[in-house]
Amino acid sequence: MNSVNNKTKFMNDNQPIKRPLNDIPLEEAVLGALLLQTNAIEKIIDLDPQPEWFDKSKHKLIFASILELFENQNPIDLLTVTNKLREKNQLDEIGGAYALVILTSNVAASTNVKYHITLIAEYYHKRVLAENAYALYSGVHDTSDKDSSYYLERFEENISKLVLNSSQNDTIQIALSQDEILKEIDEAKKIRESKGLVGLPSGIKEYDDLTGGFREEELIFIGARPSHGKTNIFGQIASLSCKNNEGIFLIFSMEMSKNKLGLRLNCFAAGEPFQDFLTGGFTAEQRENLVKFPASENIFINDKTNITTSYMRKTIYLLSKKYKILGVGIDYIQMLKDVTGRIPRHQFLEVESYNLKFIAKEFKIPVIALVQTNRKAEERQETHLADLKESAGMEQAADVVIFLECLPKWGIETVLDKNNDELPTVYKEDGKYVARHRFNVEKNRNGAVRKIIVSGELATGRYWSENDKFYLNNMIGNTKTIIQDTQNQNIEETPF
Repeated sequence: MNSVNNKTKFMNDNQPIKRPLNDIPLEEAVLGALLLQTNAIEKIIDLDPQPEWFDKSKHKLIFASILELFENQNPIDLLTVTNKLREKNQLDEIGGAYALVILTSNVAASTNVKYHITLIAEYYHKRVLAENAYALYSGVHDTSDKDSSYYLERFEENISKLVLNSSQNDTIQIALSQDEILKEIDEAKKIRESKGLVGLPSGIKEYDDLTGGFREEELIFIGARPSHGKTNIFGQIASLSCKNNEGIFLIFSMEMSKNKLGLRLNCFAAGEPFQDFLTGGFTAEQRENLVKFPASENIFINDKTNITTSYMRKTIYLLSKKYKILGVGIDYIQMLKDVTGRIPRHQFLEVESYNLKFIAKEFKIPVIALVQTNRKAEERQETHLADLKESAGMEQAADVVIFLECLPKWGIETVLDKNNDELPTVYKEDGKYVARHRFNVEKNRNGAVRKIIVSGELATGRYWSENDKFYLNNMIGNTKTIIQDTQNQNIEETPF
């Protein structure tokens, strides 16, 4: 009995000394840096910082308002944060506008803000651990009749999110073991045997055979001159990806509104002419077909303008918590916003291209970005890597670069197929105009390059390899893959 009492006394006498699990001056320094420099938030957003990381309640409120401004693409400074807190009736709670001024008074720059917020996060993790450890300690001393497994399960559940989000997840293995390599290639074979290709489909058989589709961790650029059809092919990729895989495809549509792009996607799925709906000239039957064969509900569209790759990364991260991300598309890369304005435009786009590549690797998804090409391509009627507009370094970040060339728009009347047979670049099929394009694979980091002749149905935005329309129709998978365009059959004028 005495030994038990002595042991209890020993445990109580050796309780650890309690230390503060916060650093309030550090919290003030981080908030001050964020208020002083508009783009400081972009240095830390990839860490997915949360208001609860801050221990002081008023610091939580301030940081929550900063995050809200960032997510709404609003500038972050003393005035905007003050107004946001006032709008939320929280300004008095944090000590008034003067309290924000005080936060900036001892901050010279935001250079170390990312390092500082990782320290704040570490304090937060320790607080969570301490709180849950105390709850476990109190629970097992409870007089209830619950067994130890009940308390252990609660403890594990409470800290599971903390473990998943801890910094150890940033550690990666440099060299894969032989077993892991074999497992990876066997999985690729299994996917190919079940779905026909490893990556996401394009609907263009010759391209999918060449590359295996749009693959995980790859950055793909699809370049074209304006109105050459890059948005159409983009919509086809998203539609077929969701039709033939489980998960979502996310589109950042900076050029086109979500309703306009949504209409294009619905017209692709239904096989109906986009222009008829855009101009209000559609029939009751066409409208019924649009309802009967809708676009996939698993295509998500974000049509905010002037966004950054940091904003994209945060959006993808938040969606990945709820959905499996199949791929991400960007329309188009030259519309990305340079919040600093400190470097030449071509260098900015080169940096952002590498940021997109990092996103592809981090989330293990293909990232497909549309790119405008320069006018030199029109003059020579052929596109090269050097024609990527505004950046000489973009192609270095990309794994695959494709150029979509609408031959009739360049005044080219005939083109040679792979058998050297001469084909007209415009023809009519089922009452619809079809234009032949070159799907020019100029760069393929993991394989061959090729110029593929592609037919594009202008009315519906569908593209297929020459003589391989069945491959596309089979992927679309509904009973209405070819629709008679009776409304426009009397039109004899070519649209070019």
